Parts: sequence; C-alpha cells; structure tokens
Amino acid sequence: MFLRKCIVGVLIVLGSTIAVAQSVAGKDSVHVDPEYVALYRGLYEKAWSEKFAELWNSNKDTAKVLGGMGKVYFASVSADTTCALFDFDSLGQARFLKVLKGTPPDTLPIFTSRIERWADFMEGKLNAVAGVLSGKIRYKGPMTLAFKYGFLFNKVAPVGKRTSQMIHQKQKK
Repeated sequence: MFLRKCIVGVLIVLGSTIAVAQSVAGKDSVHVDPEYVALYRGLYEKAWSEKFAELWNSNKDTAKVLGGMGKVYFASVSADTTCALFDFDSLGQARFLKVLKGTPPDTLPIFTSRIERWADFMEGKLNAVAGVLSGKIRYKGPMTLAFKYGFLFNKVAPVGKRTSQMIHQKQKK
C-alpha cells in the first residue's frame, strides 16, 4: 500500500512538472548557430521521414524499442510548421504515413519543438525526458504513453541524426 501511494505521488509530481514545463515552452529563447541547425533543415519532410523509417526498421537495436507505440506526430515549428505522422507497430517497426503543414486536426499524440531543440535532441545534447520536462519538447497526448516510452525515445536521436546527415549529403550533390 505504501509503495502504491509513493508511485501515485511521483506520477502526480511528474505530471504537474510536465504541465508547468509545457506552459513555459515558448520562453525557450536560446539562440543557436544557424550552421548547426542547417543539418536539420527538412526535418520531418517527406524525404526525411521516409529515410528515417527505413533506417529505423533496418536497425535491430532500435526497431523493437517503440513496439506498440502506435500513431504519433512529430512537429518542427519554424516559419512553416511541419508534422510527420508515424505509426510504430507492435514490433516497433516505423511506418511513415504522411506530412502535414500546420497543426494536425486530430487528437493523436504529438511531440512538438523548434528546429533548434530538435537539433539539440538529435545531437544528444538534450534527452527526451529532460526535453519534455523542461518544455523544450512539448508533448500532448496520454501521459501513460510518455511514461512508457520516455527513456526509450532517446533511441530516435542517433537515427534522426544519421537520417539528417544522409539527406544533407544528398542535397549537397
């Protein structure tokens, strides 16, 4: 019984911390070198998302960690907001579904951030849980999903970085 009360207390504290962090997300005004962010131009666009799904599914270490996560949006907020919808099946295989410009009209879970913060995440300078708790990456959706996959979501970063490097190299040619 005591353990149950402790767990409930921790969940309440974490939930309120996330809510407060999300309300101050707009105050993240750190300026980043534009060259650093240049690698991540095109983040969540169709070419990037297709390549990400391909790389994600080809790596046995990552392909299983988000098993059963289901449909989720990833949004990059800049001059034009770009959202990519992915579906992580029961085995963790990623399937890219579509790209939207602007905010999605449905209520599926969504991770949203500015391109600079996504760059920090992909470069390993910001982990998923710290990003959400600080409001640098905003999350909207069921908290059970955030708790279940929070630390596992860090596996997205190196695959996202590799995807960006490959897309960037292709664009330079």
